[in-house]
Amino acid sequence: MNRPETVPVRSILLSKAMILLFALALAALDVGIWPLTKLFQRLPFWSSNHTLTLIICLYLCNLPGFALLATMWQLLTRLGQRAVFVPENVKSLTVIQFCCFTACLICLGGTFVLPTLFILVLATAFMGLVVRIVRQVFRQAIPMQDELDLTV
Repeated sequence: MNRPETVPVRSILLSKAMILLFALALAALDVGIWPLTKLFQRLPFWSSNHTLTLIICLYLCNLPGFALLATMWQLLTRLGQRAVFVPENVKSLTVIQFCCFTACLICLGGTFVLPTLFILVLATAFMGLVVRIVRQVFRQAIPMQDELDLTV
């Protein structure tokens, strides 16, 4: 049976591995978007405006995407050090939330040309909302943790 202190370490390592995979996937998409759009151009409803919109949205979403992944890495590192309810984690969750909503707005702009981007608008808005709620929980838990530390 696993000891309780080894489970979070494995979970954090798995999460960090997933972050690396997502970073590689995002970098691969940066290169692969050109041949991918060539395939899309064969579709009867696809136009050069769709291609341009998809490429612009992808490259504009790169900055918040990589910032989100880097911030998640920092957050996981602190969690691995057992620093859970600390102000730095609230700041990280704020950055992650901002990245989600930034990608949402970028994709929203692209929906005027490429309506299928609305799927990404919904996904990023939902994730931003989830992170916003978790951030509020962390923000309220910090004073409670400080109080608990003083009583022990």
